[in-house]
Amino acid sequence: MAPESFQFRRTMSDPILNDPIACANLDIVGGHVYGAGLAPYPLAMSKGKEIWMTEHYTDSENSANLWPLALNVGTEMNDVMNAGMNAYIWWYIVRFYGPISDGTKDSGKKGEVTKRGYVMSQFSRFIRPGYFRIQCDRHPQSSIYTSAYRDSTSSKVVIVAINSSSAAKTQTFTFQDGRVDMFTPYVTSETKNCAQEDDIIVANSSLAVTLDGKSITTLLSRGNVKINVENAPSSVPASSRLWQNYPNPFNPSTRITFEIAEKSFVSLRVYNILGEEMGELAGRAYDAGAHSVLFDASRLPNGIYLYTLRAGDFLSTRKMIFAK
Repeated sequence: MAPESFQFRRTMSDPILNDPIACANLDIVGGHVYGAGLAPYPLAMSKGKEIWMTEHYTDSENSANLWPLALNVGTEMNDVMNAGMNAYIWWYIVRFYGPISDGTKDSGKKGEVTKRGYVMSQFSRFIRPGYFRIQCDRHPQSSIYTSAYRDSTSSKVVIVAINSSSAAKTQTFTFQDGRVDMFTPYVTSETKNCAQEDDIIVANSSLAVTLDGKSITTLLSRGNVKINVENAPSSVPASSRLWQNYPNPFNPSTRITFEIAEKSFVSLRVYNILGEEMGELAGRAYDAGAHSVLFDASRLPNGIYLYTLRAGDFLSTRKMIFAK
C-alpha cells in the first residue's frame, strides 16, 4: 500500500502508478482526505488497483453521540464510496469522538458503541468483502443521498440512503436487469441504533421506502434474487477494472470480479509464479459492466498465482495465494 498522502495527492501516487515495476508491486493506493482528495481516481482504476481512504475523521471536538453530527460520518462514507474507493478507515477507533467510546465527554461507557459507530455499521455490517458498487442515482432528490452494492457471490443487493432533512421523506427505487422480492430496512437515527424494521415488498420492480428525518437507512435484499452475476452487467463503469479476488488467501476456490467499460472480448487466465498457464477462466465476448467467475484450485499445489485480464486495450494482473 502507498503512499498515504495527507490529501490524497496525486503528485505522490501518480509516479508509482506510472512506473511499471512499482505499479506491479502495488496492490492498494491509500490516502487521507484532510481538506482535499475526495474525488474519483481514474488512473488508479485503470491500473486495476484498489483505492482506500486510510485516515480521516469528521470532528474531534464533540461526543460521538451528539446528533445529528454523527450522521455526517455516514454522509462522508457515502461520498467516499461514490468516489470509487474500496475502503473507509476512521482515525482512532476508541475515542470519545470515535465509533467506540473511551468513557469521556458524554460518549457513554468505555467500550460501548457510539452513534458514530452505529452509523458506520450501516455500511460495514452489510457491505462485506466481495460486494461491488452498482449503478444508483447518488442524489435522487433534495437532502437524499444514496449508494448501492451487490454481492458477487449471492447477488444480494444493499442500498444505503441518507436523509439529511429534519422531515421524513419517501424515496422510490426502480430495479433493472434482475428481480428482487423484498428488502429489510435497518435504521440509525437520533432514537434508533441500526434498528431492524418491517420488510418492504418490491412491487412492479419498484421499492418505495419512507426515510426518517435525519437518518441513515440500509436496505438489505431478502427472498428471491434473480440476477445473473456471471453474464448480466449491473452497470456501465467509466473504465475497465480487475478486482482483487475474494477470499484471499483461499482454499480451494475464490471468486474473481472484473468490470469492463464496453463490450469486449475478455481473456482471463491464471499463471503460476514461473509464468506457466494454469487455466483459462474467460475467453469470450462480455457486455459492458461487472462480471465474476469462480476459480477452483483444488487440483493445484499451494503457492502464489497470478491472474491476468485482457479486454480490448485494457490489461491488468493481480496475485492471489492458494493455501491448503
